[in-house]
Amino acid sequence: MFQRYRHPYFKPNAQNLVHWLLFSCLFFMTTPLAAQKPIELYNRYQKGSLQMVNGKPNLTNQSKPIWAIEKIANSAEVRIKHLPTGGYLHAETNAQIPSIGTIQPGWESARWLIEETDEAFYRIKNKWRGTYLRNETGVVELGESQPGWWGGQWLYMSPAAMTATTTANPPTGRLKVRGVYIVPSGQQEKPGAKAAIASILATMQLHFLQQIGVTFEYEPEVAVIRTNADAPAASSLDIALELGKKALTKDYEGNKNILFTVVEGGLGGPAFGTPGMVRMPQSFWGDVYNTYLNRPNTLATTLAGWSHELGHALGLEHTGEETKACMMKNCRVDMGTLPSLLMQQSKAFPVVYDYPFHKDEIKMLLDSTYCQECLIDRGNRPAAARYLRVRQVQANKLATADNVVMLEYYGSGGAKGAFVKQSSGEWKETDLLGKANFTFKEIRRDQAAVYLEDASRNMAITLNLSTRMVLYNVINQGKPQVLYSILWAKGG
Repeated sequence: MFQRYRHPYFKPNAQNLVHWLLFSCLFFMTTPLAAQKPIELYNRYQKGSLQMVNGKPNLTNQSKPIWAIEKIANSAEVRIKHLPTGGYLHAETNAQIPSIGTIQPGWESARWLIEETDEAFYRIKNKWRGTYLRNETGVVELGESQPGWWGGQWLYMSPAAMTATTTANPPTGRLKVRGVYIVPSGQQEKPGAKAAIASILATMQLHFLQQIGVTFEYEPEVAVIRTNADAPAASSLDIALELGKKALTKDYEGNKNILFTVVEGGLGGPAFGTPGMVRMPQSFWGDVYNTYLNRPNTLATTLAGWSHELGHALGLEHTGEETKACMMKNCRVDMGTLPSLLMQQSKAFPVVYDYPFHKDEIKMLLDSTYCQECLIDRGNRPAAARYLRVRQVQANKLATADNVVMLEYYGSGGAKGAFVKQSSGEWKETDLLGKANFTFKEIRRDQAAVYLEDASRNMAITLNLSTRMVLYNVINQGKPQVLYSILWAKGG
């Protein structure tokens, strides 16, 4: 089993942070604290469900929802009820080992504070003792628990109780990146979500190609996993991984594909990447999806964090925080003064394509004998070089000439831009920041292409969705010549 390092990418947006904090407060006031339905308390570190064994709390592999969280009126505190006996979890008689039994209304020992972590796990603190419910050493007890200690982190639902069904065809090859859209209980699949995720993968594929010289392949079909886990649980990297492994065993275990998961709904907070797995939460997905819907020609302005997490899935650490010191210590390599990089973003660039890798990071990715001590321990996952093996982007058939309303193109010399249909019926050619450069009139369409003209410049443009090319010629003169390649297209 590989070591699952956590590499959070926080979105540098103060407004999003305010929204996240507000949402967190509302979340605590409603969904988890008011829950009266039976739940499990599942320990993140020991991976067991909290049960009562011989009158004492213990962890077992049994998946039984035997607890209820009861909100205390006019308070942020809760009581934890043991449903089989009707008693409550308390620390009245023992400061270390909690008990189950009848309580008095004023007992602060039966009151608990629920604190959420960045990954949707909870820490459970006793009001009276000031200590946390934990299992660091194999014993369920009360004691100190730092925010990063997994023994003091709990889920309200056990992976053993989850079901995961997927709508995905069998994978078509080995060693790819597989887009995965997780739809938790209580959430609805967003229209066009699969196409949006495929477009994201296409953009990242071109980014890696232009910065490294080779790139990854991705599975054309985005898998959809539906689960009875709620959104907070499914937002956990652990649970996203378990769901993916269960529903896409051939992809993850057999073909060793990287699962690039996007969770619908749930919490904000950081994104995470680790060998074999990426988890993008709602705070990232919501903004990107809205951009895809409303300003798809600017999608590349939103994806720096997405490519960053894929870098972690291929083994890269944060350049300045870990890699630089590691390279000097273990390989006697001085990485020098660091510019703004994809894995260490000290300066924001306009679009994701502008973010480079350090030359030593590229060498570590492509040469499996070069300073591998400074990559994330991948366990039995393949080396990054086995994913980064293709030298061109793949054909992306997300739209046809019948329904295309936008496409992103790329060309020689780093040329990039988009053609976007307007509500007026005209087309604009824009850069990736959304600035319009030229206006075209749509002349006609056929099964293969859309035909545009700019009479002011006597120029005709052909958007050929069949060959994935943008062509140009003088209006009614000459044979159209290839101008750009189509990276991805959006249908209306």
